[in-house]
Amino acid sequence: GNDRYVVEMHGQGASCWYGLGMLLDRAGDDQYRAVFNAQGSAVHISAGLLLDEAGNDRYTLAGDNDREGRGQGAAHDWAVGILADRGGNDLYRARAGAQGVGCTTGLGILLERAGDDRYEGETGHLQGAGRRDRELPSLGILVDTGGTDRYSTDRHDGAVWVTSDRGV
Repeated sequence: GNDRYVVEMHGQGASCWYGLGMLLDRAGDDQYRAVFNAQGSAVHISAGLLLDEAGNDRYTLAGDNDREGRGQGAAHDWAVGILADRGGNDLYRARAGAQGVGCTTGLGILLERAGDDRYEGETGHLQGAGRRDRELPSLGILVDTGGTDRYSTDRHDGAVWVTSDRGV
C-alpha cells in the first residue's frame, strides 16, 4: 500500500552503536519523513538498510539547526548506510549530509534503479560525497541507473563524477 513513515531520528532502516537497522517496503507510493539519522543511515560502528522495491516515493530528511540530517544512504564513524530504491519517480529532499554520503570513516550508498528522480539539498555534503576525517578517508556513492534525473548540486544526469573528497 501507500505507506507513511514518520520518525524523528534513528529509524527507517537506521542504526546506532553496534546495531543493525532494516526496513523493507515492497510496493506503493510511500512517504518517508525524518529529522536525523534515518532512511538507510548508520552511525558508530553499525549498519543500516532501507530497501523500497516499487512506487513513486518521497524521502524527506529535515535536519535541524544543529545537525545536517545524515540519511538517505549515509554513514558516520566506521558505519555502512544504504538506501536502495528499485523503481518509480522518486523525490529525495535533505538539508545536507545525505544522498549517498560518507563521513568520519563511513561508507554511505544510495542506489536508485529506475524512474525520473529529483535530488534536492541545501548545503554541505550531498549526492555522492565523502569527507576525510581522522586522517582516514570516507566514501559516499550515489548510483542512479535509469530515467531522467535532476540534482540540486553541480551533478549532471547521465554522467560519472568523482570528487576529491572521496565521492562517486
